[in-house]
Amino acid sequence: MSLDDRDWWREDRKNKEKIYRGDFSIHSKPYSGRKQRKMPYIQPKGSGSKNGCGTVFMALIIVVALFAAASTLGIKIPINLAPKNNVSQSETKGPTINLPGKIIFEREVPYKDIDINSSFVTADPGVSADIVAYAEETSRVLLQNDNFLRQFIGNGWTVHLSDHELNGIGDVEHPAGYTDYKNRCIVIYAPLCEHAIFHEFGHYFSYIYECNFENIRAEMDSLYMEESRNFVSRKGEQETKYGKKNVHEYFACMFDNMIHDSGSSCCPKTDNYIRNFYSILGNTDYKDIYSVGYEYRVKLEELFQEYGATYTFLLDGERIDPKTYDIHDFPPKSFTCQASGANGAGTLVITTHDIEDYQIAA
Repeated sequence: MSLDDRDWWREDRKNKEKIYRGDFSIHSKPYSGRKQRKMPYIQPKGSGSKNGCGTVFMALIIVVALFAAASTLGIKIPINLAPKNNVSQSETKGPTINLPGKIIFEREVPYKDIDINSSFVTADPGVSADIVAYAEETSRVLLQNDNFLRQFIGNGWTVHLSDHELNGIGDVEHPAGYTDYKNRCIVIYAPLCEHAIFHEFGHYFSYIYECNFENIRAEMDSLYMEESRNFVSRKGEQETKYGKKNVHEYFACMFDNMIHDSGSSCCPKTDNYIRNFYSILGNTDYKDIYSVGYEYRVKLEELFQEYGATYTFLLDGERIDPKTYDIHDFPPKSFTCQASGANGAGTLVITTHDIEDYQIAA
């Protein structure tokens, strides 16, 4: 082989090394010049179960059944349950920082086992079985997934059907129904169940959303001031006037409109707001949803963290364990507290009080 041949061979090898990146195996391919990125595998939420296919299949059956029931009842359920920028409280918990000389206190609240198949509708003896069945079916359509059902049942809510006219509330002489936040009960005059149940669940969902996220009342007040003048109820002029009465009735009437896909375009910002918070609640686990005022729940958690390690806790005279106490069981009230003791130990007394502004909404 001549010197020229060797130089040609060397030049050719250099070109091949550049093209094939030094890989001269039989299956090698020319290098394209673009960096090859290996995409990470993201496991879908809930796909770790061995019975994943069966779970998905059952979920599809439940969803189809719910929407069939909704169609029969003339209800349009919002399909999109994807939360918008929603992060549950459990996901925002930061790491525990151990400070020298400080006793670390961590709450260990047992996860409650809730039977979502049990009935939550009660009725007076004079109420027909057909109305009871209608109330149960409609409620389950509105509480359309496990999260909604666990929130409602786990927080102690019920629906009660009365066989006699309800007592007056505010300027309403005989309401068709009312939502009792104190006793966690939706009460409906049975003959008017079809008229009232959607409105009362509008009160319920608005209240639960306000209980669990910061500054919600201010947001609702702002929307009420901006759009309520344009509100038109699907039920007619009298209900339209009633829906403009205050922020609570406005959101309940708007929820009723939204569920029936009727007249919501009159207040587009409020309509979108309700659809969004309905989706957020539907995608949030029970353990992060409470039927207790937001500021009171946050304050209670702070007290547990500050005093839980060394103080005895008394709630309305009864001793509770700050390590395992479930705030879902806290009454829907405000409270005051008083700590007494010395040298980092003592007693913390919590006394609850009714919230006058949040008792009942008709």
